[in-house]
Amino acid sequence: MRKLMIFTLGFAMACALCAYLLPQTWIIRITVFSALLSGMLLFLDRDLKGSKNVALIFVGCSLGLLWYSGFRHFVLNPAQQLDGEIRTVTVRTADYSRETEYGISAEGTLRLNDRKYRVQLYLNSREPMPPAMEITGSFRFSFTAPQEDPDFRHSGDGIFLIAYQKGDKTYEPAEETVWQDRVAVFRRNILMTIQSVFPEDVSSFAQALLLGDTSADTDLKISGIRHVVAVSGLHVSILMALLTTVTFRKKILMIPLGMGGLMLFAALAGFTPSVVRACVMSALLLISMLFNREYDGATALSFAALAMLLQNPLVIASVSFQLSAASVAGIYLFSEKIRNWMLLRMEPDKKKKHLRKLVRGFAFSISVT
Repeated sequence: MRKLMIFTLGFAMACALCAYLLPQTWIIRITVFSALLSGMLLFLDRDLKGSKNVALIFVGCSLGLLWYSGFRHFVLNPAQQLDGEIRTVTVRTADYSRETEYGISAEGTLRLNDRKYRVQLYLNSREPMPPAMEITGSFRFSFTAPQEDPDFRHSGDGIFLIAYQKGDKTYEPAEETVWQDRVAVFRRNILMTIQSVFPEDVSSFAQALLLGDTSADTDLKISGIRHVVAVSGLHVSILMALLTTVTFRKKILMIPLGMGGLMLFAALAGFTPSVVRACVMSALLLISMLFNREYDGATALSFAALAMLLQNPLVIASVSFQLSAASVAGIYLFSEKIRNWMLLRMEPDKKKKHLRKLVRGFAFSISVT
């Protein structure tokens, strides 16, 4: 059995319990219980089938509970102290603003206790804000942590504070620009190019399909099919196929270009959980090629999930993360069985090579879907 996959399963279970169910006061008690249970299982008779795997799940669960407890103390608690408070602060915009019903919204960053926090800003004015603008004013803060924000949308994306403008504001360009500002400008230029190239009735759909930008496509939101254009593994697969083609499968070109391309695409797509998962797995594929090692999809998925949970345990509550990880897990579990079942009933005689290839391609596509 794959040990990393089993460990990650326990770690993810712990994060999910903390995000959805466990109060803070219960975390340490459950951690001690889980650690004791894993210790008992490790010392059981070796002939007891599955005891080591179950023990490894509880080890992952124990460490996941400890990791979440530390994350709560050092990262979430300082942000929670601002919940419901009105403070005068300076927020630096990280992307272009978007219009809302009452003004504009923009994602920004706020320094709090020498730590940088991502903040969702809601401003009363209609004046658009570019990235790298420092906005100073009075804001009422809302904490988006688990069991308080019903849809987990913000905390799953790493945004733990929402700031609502409550007074006058001043703003000025930041003294220095960072790489995220350049990515935001590049992304904006791509979206504007798409808008100018495509007809008006399909430009917003093209923007959503290529970069996941659904800010202007209200039809997708109203109909409930916004997930159809979510940037995910399919986009990354197309990107990797393109890089493979232009580099003629030469490792010396494909690996550095692939790593750079994955990083840039993830940044352009906003580092959403589904994109990060796909890019990490693709990067592991490139690394396995570099060292001539076998690539294991289940282990790569486990590594990507664990890395994301270590960075933000609340990503477990993100629908984007859940659907992305579950869909890939479903492919690994069932697609081969479905494909073999289809080929057993559909595959033509070996003499019909072209028809055989067509049927195999069809079976592969259907089984993955």
